[in-house]
Order: sequence, then C-alpha cells, then structure tokens
Amino acid sequence: MFLKSLQATHRNSYFRNRIVPLFKKISPDPNSILAIWKIEESKEDLLLLIDERLHEISKPKNVHDSVGKHWLASRALLLQLFDKQKVEVHKDMNNKPSLVIDSKPYFIAITHSYEYAAVMISDIHEVGLDLERIDTRIGRVAHKFINEEEQTYISKVSPEDLNQFQTIIWSAKETMYKIYGKKELDFKKHMNVEAFKINQKNIKGLVRKEEEEHQLELQIDNIDNYVLCYCRHIS
Repeated sequence: MFLKSLQATHRNSYFRNRIVPLFKKISPDPNSILAIWKIEESKEDLLLLIDERLHEISKPKNVHDSVGKHWLASRALLLQLFDKQKVEVHKDMNNKPSLVIDSKPYFIAITHSYEYAAVMISDIHEVGLDLERIDTRIGRVAHKFINEEEQTYISKVSPEDLNQFQTIIWSAKETMYKIYGKKELDFKKHMNVEAFKINQKNIKGLVRKEEEEHQLELQIDNIDNYVLCYCRHIS
C-alpha cells in the first residue's frame, strides 16, 4: 500500500537530518499521509533543499518573500517525503494542485500558516487540508463566512472560546473549498458546518451548490495555537 511504501522510504530519507524537522505525521488511513513541518530554516537553507527532482511550472515570482518561504517549505517537504523520486506538482484551471511521483498520480492538498507548512497525500481519494492560527482578528471578518445556522450555535459559546470556534469553522470551510476544487464557492451561502463542541475531533460539513451536494467528515486537531483540519472525500 501507498503508506507502507512511503514509510519504507523514510527509513533512508533526509528526515534523520536535523535541518528538516518533521513536526508531526498523521496516517488517516492506509492510503493517506499528512506531514507537518515547522519552518525553522532561513530562505537560503530552504533553497538548498530544493533540487532537480522537483518539476513545477507555477512557482512564486519571488521566493524571498513570505509566500515564497512557505512555497519552498512545502516543496522541500514533498522532496523529503519522496526521497530520490521525481516530484511533479501540477495545477488545474482552478489552481487546484495534483501530484505525480515517478509517473504515478496522487491527490494532494497543501497548506501553510506562519511557521508551519503541511501536505496531505493520498493515492485513492481526494483530500482537503487547512492549518490556521487562532487569532482574535478573525472576529472582524466572521460575518463574511459564518451563516445564520452557525451563528445560532456559536452565539451560545463562552467569550474565551469564541475565537477558537470561529477559527474551526473558517478552517473547515477552507478544507471543504480545497477538496471541492472549483471556484465561485461562497463560504457563507454554499457551505455549512454542523454544530460541534470545543474539543470535538470529528465534525460534519456540507457543500451545496445548485444541483451538487457533498457531505464531508472533517477531522480537527490542535497544534500549539493552531487549528488543523483535514478530510478525505470518497465518492
């Protein structure tokens, strides 16, 4: 299986080198892997980890800005996961990424937030992934993505938990947006997150647009002061 082969690759990979700190690895199922990297390297060190095995047309114009650093970290992470293999990252017309490793296709989701970069990969089903830092500023834009039904249940949340609830809803919708993979999806109108509790690890999401409807099981985890959300969609 995909995960077993990838684990075997890790035994001889550069992850033993302290310059590549794999912060956390999650195996949602035998055919999926989620890897998180805490970025502690300089841009110059990250550039040294990018080699000729990486093939990608859509690269940042300037790898020396914050966007470029996140791009470098996520691509270096892929190169480390697939040691000694050719890594191709493609984007479709909606900017949704896909992955090809030594001519074999994979589904992939990529996310980054401040000091973290993460990827989720599967060889059998679509994946979605998002990482968000919990920040009080999210309250300023909550009205743009939280619908009436969601507002009903978060209105009962204690003030000290409100930002976390808002961040979970935002991260869940970002994850659903990525797995849906098409543009023109309204976070408030076309997506819904069912009521959940503060420490709940599994929550339900819904994407409904015109004749399309997708019910998704979303996994929630906390990393430091971040919300991690991911899901696998099996048609």
